[in-house]
Amino acid sequence: MRKPGSPNAASGEKRRSILSAALAVFNQKGFSEASMDDIRSKAGVSNGSLYHHFKGKDHLAAEVYLEGIRDFQAGMMEAAARDLPARDGVRELVARHLDWFEENPGWARYLTRMRHASFMMEGEGDMREANRGFGAALCGFFQRHMERGAMRRLPLGVAIALVLGPCQEYGRLRLEGVASGDPVLAAAEIAAAAWRAVGRE
Repeated sequence: MRKPGSPNAASGEKRRSILSAALAVFNQKGFSEASMDDIRSKAGVSNGSLYHHFKGKDHLAAEVYLEGIRDFQAGMMEAAARDLPARDGVRELVARHLDWFEENPGWARYLTRMRHASFMMEGEGDMREANRGFGAALCGFFQRHMERGAMRRLPLGVAIALVLGPCQEYGRLRLEGVASGDPVLAAAEIAAAAWRAVGRE
C-alpha cells in the first residue's frame, strides 16, 4: 500500500493537479487555443514535471477525458452492481447519471464536446477498455432483472438507451442552458418514463 507521504503518492497528487488545471484551461480556451504553458502555469508545476507526466498536449487532453469518463463510469457501475429491486435500480442509475453532471459540470462539458476530437486517438485503446467494463456492468444489470421477470425482454442495447439516453440528452441541455428547473424533479420524471419503457410492473 502506498503511504500518503510516499513519492508515488506525491506524484499522483501532482498528476491530478495537472489534469484539473488542464480541464479548466481546455474548457476556458478550447483545445486549439490552450497551450501547455497555460496549463503548467495554472497547475503551478515546472516544465519538467508537466512533461514527466504527459508527453504533449494531445496526450494530456486524452488523459483528461479518460479521467472524467472513468470517474463517471465508476459511479454508474457501482449503482448497477447494487442488488436493488428493478424499479429502484433504474431510479438509481438515472439519479447517479444526472447527479454526476450536476456535480461535475466542467468534466461533463468536456466529455460532451470532446469525444470525437482528434486527440482522442491517443487514448482510444484505454477508452475501449473502459467502455467494455462499463458496458458489461450495465448489461449485467438489465439482464439480471430481465431474467427475474421484472423487466421487459428487450435487446440490451435498447434497454440501456431507453434509460440512459434521456439522461445524456437532459444533461447536455442543462449544460447549454436550455433546460432549467429543479434537477431532482427532472430526475424523478426521467426515471418514471424510463421505467415505463423497460419495466413490467
